[in-house]
Amino acid sequence: GVIQELPKERVRLVIACRAGEFPQFLQEALEAHFGPQGVNRWYMAPLRQKDVHMAATENNLDGDAFLSAVREREAQPLAARPITLDLLLGEATSGSELLPDIWLLYERGCDRMLSERPDSSRFTQTPTLELGQKMAVAGRIACVTIFGAYTAVEIGPEAAKHSGAVGLEDIAGGQEIAGGASFP
Repeated sequence: GVIQELPKERVRLVIACRAGEFPQFLQEALEAHFGPQGVNRWYMAPLRQKDVHMAATENNLDGDAFLSAVREREAQPLAARPITLDLLLGEATSGSELLPDIWLLYERGCDRMLSERPDSSRFTQTPTLELGQKMAVAGRIACVTIFGAYTAVEIGPEAAKHSGAVGLEDIAGGQEIAGGASFP
């Protein structure tokens, strides 16, 4: 494949990916080609206060006021991760104030994320679930990951689970209820 064609001596390859989504087959292929010492994995730490301030400023917000609003709502856990910080920034730049409750903030952010069309090449099918159904599925995933102390969900059909990951087969099954109706 493509990896075997890379010249080992002259290439420095950097791949950015959330740790929970880094495919095991890619790790193995890179190690097979470059050797175990030639492949390093680095993990990103949560965003710092100055990172959040800078992101707010870059989004034409008052960084100090944004940080103050995040603190008042005890939304620091949401501000510490890029994807949920983006939700907070989206709320703040839309002209509305951040909701007073962290749970409402998170729910509104989930609604927004679940309403967006996936932009990844992994998604080849048109989504068939309604927003309420998507929220029910997201709720199930959240319960399994939180109460099972998992840090990621492996989505491949035969994904080799890495430490801290749960497979889809461990989440799927049974029925969920959304809008008063159950669905598989």
